[in-house]
Amino acid sequence: MEFTFDLNYDLKAMTAMARAIRVGLQEEQNKKSKIIGWGFVALTVLILLFSSTFGWMQIAACILITLFAAYLIWQDQVNAYFAMKKLPAKMRTGRWLFRDDGYFSDTEAGESDYSYKNIFMMVESQGYMILVFHEGRAHIIDLSTIQGGTAQDFRRLLRRETSLTIQEV
Repeated sequence: MEFTFDLNYDLKAMTAMARAIRVGLQEEQNKKSKIIGWGFVALTVLILLFSSTFGWMQIAACILITLFAAYLIWQDQVNAYFAMKKLPAKMRTGRWLFRDDGYFSDTEAGESDYSYKNIFMMVESQGYMILVFHEGRAHIIDLSTIQGGTAQDFRRLLRRETSLTIQEV
């Protein structure tokens, strides 16, 4: 069986990928970072509340709190934005082809072939399938552009070829 997908790395897709990597690969580290981050915000707020004067240090602390809290809330979008900046324009669109013997991408930058055995983890999130590798690299597949079968058939192919379960995020 052969499946074809449109490859379109836009901000929405990259945000889904950043979230999948954060939640799937870095779950324990993510929990610790959030606890430390929100603790830092709470401590800074307490210092502001109990300071006797209001000057430039307090204004700087308020700006820092705002920026840090915004990052904690929207970290997937921030990470996706910077990942998009690093991704060459020629690799942002193209096609994916999945077959029993491997999967392939075709972009303006060229053609590449991949082996299912290199996939470390599979995550489905927000209509995307994210194939994650040990190095933290990932490929994202937009399930809404499937051709050649159903999304369920595609999931069966991935499970059969990788022997992995698909995590839902």
